[in-house]
Amino acid sequence: MKSNEILTYFNDSKIHHLDELYCLLSRKNPKEIPSKATLQRLLNRLKNQGDIYSVSKNVYAKGKRQTYEPEYDIKLRRLDNYIKNEYSEIDYIVWDTSWLKIFSHNYYMSSYKVVEVEKGFEETIFHHVKSKYPNTFFNPSEKEYEMYIDNPETIIIKSLLKRAPISKSSKGNYPKIEKLIVDTYVEKAAFNWLQGVEWKRMLNNMIDSCEVDMTTLINYSLYRKNEQILGNFYSAVNNYRNETDSINQFFRYSVGENENGIDWKTVNLKIKENLIATCCKCENNLCAKERI
Repeated sequence: MKSNEILTYFNDSKIHHLDELYCLLSRKNPKEIPSKATLQRLLNRLKNQGDIYSVSKNVYAKGKRQTYEPEYDIKLRRLDNYIKNEYSEIDYIVWDTSWLKIFSHNYYMSSYKVVEVEKGFEETIFHHVKSKYPNTFFNPSEKEYEMYIDNPETIIIKSLLKRAPISKSSKGNYPKIEKLIVDTYVEKAAFNWLQGVEWKRMLNNMIDSCEVDMTTLINYSLYRKNEQILGNFYSAVNNYRNETDSINQFFRYSVGENENGIDWKTVNLKIKENLIATCCKCENNLCAKERI
């Protein structure tokens, strides 16, 4: 089986789950079903070609979304190298709040650099960075954010949460887009210009231009013990996205009408079950087996 044959199943503009596609293939030709691992490789090939993109774990939609990958300016590279040359064994990420400007309609945005450091080494990195960059703050208070932190030369040192979604590349380590969505909502003092309607606008711009993995987003929100962000995310998608949008479909198949509240821990299981349920029963009963 070729990857282009798999792509024909996406012509209905509906999101599809790996196990649902496996079920559909078993109906078409039960004697020549590819292994689940082979099907996964074919989907990965289509994704690398830009024909499909990930909506959540094992859930795909037709089309192309860019993986979020920001540009490092020379000042950020120098800061990164200054830390790396002395403390290469410590886990940390370096990024700039100006990266958020491409997703925001807000003319005014605070601009400063952020260094997030693994727990236990924050003060070590703080003293190291401050020795060269005087305008450096360690876990600033809300008042400090309001009074002092609105300068491209400002650097914030804070803790890097253990399960924070980050990307590692030759350019450097930086937050994934799912982390930016959650952190800008949870840390209201640090991102006071991105609250309310502006946060929802930013969110929609991110969904339009970048691949947002719902599994990562949900898991990180729950890790930060903030289900409210998921409720606001759900509300924003319902209000601003059309029914054919992949994230809107994700909620429709996993959450439904939300009559009794949402159990976010079971969302990925529900979307798998509900998408498989759209597949007619197979002669060899593979659909039923996939529900187990």
